[in-house]
Amino acid sequence: MKMTELLEPHRIKECQDRLAAATGVCVSMRDDSGQLLSEASSPHPFCQLLTNSPAGQRLCAKSVAMLCSRTEDRFRIRSSRCHAGLLHFAAPVLVKGSIKGYIVAGGLAVPGDKPGLGEVASATDIPEVLLEQSYSQIPKASKEELTRITSMMEFAACMLSELCEERHSSSRKVAELEVLNSVSVTLSSILDIDAILPEIIRIIKTTLRYFNCAILLVDEATNELVLKAHSGYERVDPGFRIKIGEMGVTGWAAMLGEPVIVPDVSKDPRYIPGVRSARSEVAVPLVFEGKVIGVLDVESEKVNAFGEEDVRILTTVGGTLAVALRNAQAYKHLKKQVHLLGGLADVTRAIVSTLDTDKVLRVLIEKATLFMDADISAVHVNLTGSADGACEKMVCLSETCDAHVLMKFVQQVYRTGEVSVTVDWKEEAEHTPVRSVCAVPIKLADAVIGCLVLGWNTPRQVKDEEIDVLFAITMHGAIAIANSVTHEEVTLLSLTDSLTGLGNRRYMQQVIEKEVCEARLSGRHVSLAMLDIDDFKKYNDKFGHLVGDTMLESIGRIMRNNTRDKDVVCRYGGEEFALIFPGTQAEEAEMIVERIMRRIEERTMLEMGQRLTVSAGIATFPTVAKDSFELLERADEALYLAKSSGKNRVITYKKA
Repeated sequence: MKMTELLEPHRIKECQDRLAAATGVCVSMRDDSGQLLSEASSPHPFCQLLTNSPAGQRLCAKSVAMLCSRTEDRFRIRSSRCHAGLLHFAAPVLVKGSIKGYIVAGGLAVPGDKPGLGEVASATDIPEVLLEQSYSQIPKASKEELTRITSMMEFAACMLSELCEERHSSSRKVAELEVLNSVSVTLSSILDIDAILPEIIRIIKTTLRYFNCAILLVDEATNELVLKAHSGYERVDPGFRIKIGEMGVTGWAAMLGEPVIVPDVSKDPRYIPGVRSARSEVAVPLVFEGKVIGVLDVESEKVNAFGEEDVRILTTVGGTLAVALRNAQAYKHLKKQVHLLGGLADVTRAIVSTLDTDKVLRVLIEKATLFMDADISAVHVNLTGSADGACEKMVCLSETCDAHVLMKFVQQVYRTGEVSVTVDWKEEAEHTPVRSVCAVPIKLADAVIGCLVLGWNTPRQVKDEEIDVLFAITMHGAIAIANSVTHEEVTLLSLTDSLTGLGNRRYMQQVIEKEVCEARLSGRHVSLAMLDIDDFKKYNDKFGHLVGDTMLESIGRIMRNNTRDKDVVCRYGGEEFALIFPGTQAEEAEMIVERIMRRIEERTMLEMGQRLTVSAGIATFPTVAKDSFELLERADEALYLAKSSGKNRVITYKKA
């Protein structure tokens, strides 16, 4: 605190005037840097003449600044001569060993001195004759007079120091009580670590008036201090790391487990520059149950700015903060446990409420990511059981997740069936920011059917209890995955023709209804072709039903290979097939059907030596049909017309 903050201005002026009256010399009050606090009392005519000139004022200020900045015997009364040769004295006002200001008395002429009036006249443009006249009015001070004046200055400085000391102690005690009360209220009302630390920094800095302040917490995985919150530092972001015991004053405080005071950071090789104007530093460890969990660090712009009082108050605050941090960590862990239980409940609900594999996988990965606070996450499912981890499904929760990079861990889990944990992964540093990885197998009846992968962008230890939780999540997930996959397989079988592998009649009806609905909304066309193998009964009677089944399978394959990706091929029943053409008008559908008919005729002749032909009928929505039922009816009517008019042809239904 500055002297003007410790004493009222009228108190400073009163002390100054009394000293001027007692000594009969010019007296002024200055701050710790030599800047004027109170105008001079009882100035001599010579000094008045100088201060009436701007150039003279600058000359006098320069002389006083040189007097106050002298380094020898800095804490004792010192003297020097001004540019005019007059003798000046400066007595420091001390508080807790720190200079808070100066009493400056001067304008004394000593018998035998030769004043430098010519130099002053040249520097100020004041006529030398005026300077000589005013200088002659200054009484000559004897040796005894100088001794009396300096003794009175020392006494006045001592009285001011005691008064400032008393006010400082009082204001310091108030500030300490205020900061302790504010810290206690804050810590009792906030349980979120991320919210606690910036608020504590603000309280300490504003109440105790430190230049800058920081809180660093220990990362046990790397034996480093991590900057969590700060105020005042330049170009230093949260996340900055310091190796404990190897670098930084804070690193040494964490290693020693006791406060470290650095009076002058420029002379300490351990200091890491955070602010260019910093001159001194104190680092206080945060200790909980005998273990260092962090460091509270404070810096000042002044050399030797910190003493035992600062260490005491910071240690008290640090002890309270350490307990609060542990409580906050316990609260965070409790929140994780609550999220975990909710996550397990969600996974269980997913088992009974959905049979969608993708949804099950997303619930699984979301709950694991939330519990472990992971930066990236992915789940890999391989129901084929192959050891190489061939991918059936890969779901990534984070957009920054590079599945290819993480496959190394996935493959290892498939090979070993065990958890894979890497604390500081540097092998793929060029391709991914991930530094820690935990890969957990998803098992069903001792078989690895998948792998849950979690990653962090900073080194992180994964605790045994955390792995136990992940196993519980993946166990529920494995059951849900198996149920959903079984359901998908059953659903697929119910919609698939077992002989040809094509969609069956039920599937065809679902697709037609869906495509007609979408076409109605978008204004597109949908064409449906019904195809029937000509005289297939005769073929069966001649070659037998087993050969006939083979031919049906072959014809289904020809249809599938000669349609577009968006087209749907189904077996309607017996020797009848259906082709659905989304977004296709009758003319284009007819061209595709004719190509298929030629391929069937060529292929059957080549394979069986028996040429088979196909008849087809085509109808288009909304050209000739108003809904899916009518579309099927019109296509069937067109097929009947093709069969009855000679077979081996395609007929498109047209309105009469």
